[in-house]
Amino acid sequence: MLDQPNAHFLGAGKGESEETIRDIFYSEGLSERLHLAGVVKDQRKTDCYHAMDVFVFASHTETQGMVLAESLACGVPLIAVDAPGAREVVEDGVNGILVKEDRPSLIVEALKRIGSMNDGEKRDLDDEALKTVQPYSLESTAKKQLEIYRTLIGESFEMHDLESTVWARSIEQIRVEWDLFVRTAAAMGTVIQSENSESEEE
Repeated sequence: MLDQPNAHFLGAGKGESEETIRDIFYSEGLSERLHLAGVVKDQRKTDCYHAMDVFVFASHTETQGMVLAESLACGVPLIAVDAPGAREVVEDGVNGILVKEDRPSLIVEALKRIGSMNDGEKRDLDDEALKTVQPYSLESTAKKQLEIYRTLIGESFEMHDLESTVWARSIEQIRVEWDLFVRTAAAMGTVIQSENSESEEE
């Protein structure tokens, strides 16, 4: 941030690192460019995403964080550690950037890479972020569920002797699909609700 005078840091949530973050920014003379929003919900959460040019997700343990879907649903590209969960939604150079590990130098390099993009390249990145969640819309996911159910019905008759194996595999597939649907639908629902609220206010 010392090299990028227009860069700001926006963080949300509460944690033990909050005071450490404040101290670091203060010691570097960057406290005016630090914005810690605390715990945010509903409209405030959506506003935070919309205020971002890029969302950094450095965790490699919280691999199914809903924030990944929320960020993409708001059209905000991601910088994330290459780990299960993140690599399923982040396509490097298309809707964000994957870094090999959570080293600050790698994240800074990724931020600079996005910061150096021209308006057209940045717009493409934002558009691709939105496109990422489209396959998990309510309509699309409902169709996928129906296809799975039809497969279940067909296989239960055609492969009676393998019934337990088929059901075990299919049920696990349904569980994974449903879990992803719930997370993404919740994220998209928050965005849609917020945008509807903004329209009513206008």
